[in-house]
Amino acid sequence: MTKSKRTALVLIAVLIGSVFGYGWTDLMQGRLPQLSTVPAALGLRKPSSENSSASFAFLQALGNIDEKFYGSPDRQQLTYAATDGMMQALKDPYTMLMRPEQADRFRESSTGTFVGSGGIGAELAPDPMGPRVKHVFKNGPAAQAGIQPEDIILKVNGKSAAGDNLNKVVSTIRGEPGTTVHLVVYRERTKQTKEYFLTRALATIQDVYGSILKTSYTKGKPQIGYVELRKFTTTIASQYDGEFQTLKELGIKGLIIDLRGNGGGIMQAAVDLSARFIEGKLITSMKNRAGFVESYVSPTGYLTTQGIPIVLLVDGETASAAEIFAGAMKDYKLATIVGERTFGKGRVQQTFPLRDGSQAKITIGRYFLPLGESVDRVVDDEGKMLSGGIEPDVKASRKPGTALDDREHDEALKKAAEIIYSKTR
Repeated sequence: MTKSKRTALVLIAVLIGSVFGYGWTDLMQGRLPQLSTVPAALGLRKPSSENSSASFAFLQALGNIDEKFYGSPDRQQLTYAATDGMMQALKDPYTMLMRPEQADRFRESSTGTFVGSGGIGAELAPDPMGPRVKHVFKNGPAAQAGIQPEDIILKVNGKSAAGDNLNKVVSTIRGEPGTTVHLVVYRERTKQTKEYFLTRALATIQDVYGSILKTSYTKGKPQIGYVELRKFTTTIASQYDGEFQTLKELGIKGLIIDLRGNGGGIMQAAVDLSARFIEGKLITSMKNRAGFVESYVSPTGYLTTQGIPIVLLVDGETASAAEIFAGAMKDYKLATIVGERTFGKGRVQQTFPLRDGSQAKITIGRYFLPLGESVDRVVDDEGKMLSGGIEPDVKASRKPGTALDDREHDEALKKAAEIIYSKTR
C-alpha cells in the first residue's frame, strides 16, 4: 500500500471519528446525532463556526504531517501532544491527560490497591543511596519480613539502586504475585545491611496509621490517640475504623488527626469518613457549570468517634477531599483546626477512560462546605495566594529542618496535645 493511500485511509478514519465526536453529546443524551453537523464534520460545506473551522484545520494539519513530514512521526505521541495542548488551553491545573501508566497509578491512589501487579507492601521515597522506605503496610511482605521505615534499599535483584529513578526501581520491585524479589537493605540506626527474599503479593495500600502519642510533653498524662491520614481512597473509612478501634481499646482521652501533606483523593471518601463523626448531615455540595447543585450527606449508622476532644492538623499541602473533611468538622464545631492555611483546591474532577488505557481527568464543578463557603484558591499575577483554603483556629507549624517523623520537636503537634489536655481537665 502506497503512503498516499495509507494517509487517505487515516484521514477517512479520523473524519469518521470526527462525525462520531460531533454527535457524541446527542448520543449521551439519548437522541440521534443532528444530521446538520455531519456535512461540516466531513468538510462538504463551509463550517458554520470558528470552532468547527479550527477542528477541520487540525485534521488538515494532521494530514499534511502524514503526507509530507520528512521523517516517521509517532502517531501516538502526536495524539498525546495534541490532547495535552488541548487540556492546557483550558488553563485549569487539574484538567489533564493521564497516560496508561499514570492512569494505573491514579487508580491505585484512588482505590488503595495495586493495579495489575504485586508488590512488597511498602511506600518508597527517593534517596541518593537508594529508595528509602517511608511506610510499611500492615500484613504486607515487607512488614512480615521485618523491613522498617527509614530502611534504605541498596540493591534490587543484584543491581545497585543508588541514583536510579524511583519509578524505575519501583517497577523492578513490583511484579507478578507469587514471584520473588531480592533486596539488599541498609538500616542507618544500626549500621547493618541485610538481604531479603520477598514474595510479591497484591496488597492493600495503607493510608491510615494510628498510634499512641508518646513524647516528653505527654509523659504521665492521659493518653492521646494520633491518626495520620495520608490520602482519601475508597478504603480510608474502613482503615480508620480499624485504627480507631485499637486506640479506643487502649483508653485514649483525645484524638489528633494529622492531615498535613494529604492532597485529598475521592470526594465520596471524605463523605464516608465524615460519617464517623457527623451523622446524617450535609458534608459538601457540588455545583456544575449548568448551575445544578448536588448535595452529599453523611450516611447514618457509622458514628464511632464522639465524646472526646479532637484536633485536626493541616498545612499548605492539605487539599481537596482533605479540605472537605476538615471544613465539615470545622463548620459543625467538632474539632479544633491547628496548623497553616490549607491549599485551597475547591474544584471537582471526573475521570473518563480512553481506549488505549489512558484517562482524561476533567474539572466538572466546584464544591462548597456545609455553611456555603468555597475554599477554591485565588492567586495574584505572581502566584501569591489571596484567598481560599481553610484558616486554622490556631496557627502553628513545624520548625524548618524538623523531620516529618520527629514528634518530639513538632510544634504544631505539641500545640494540638496542649489543646486536648486543656479540654480533658
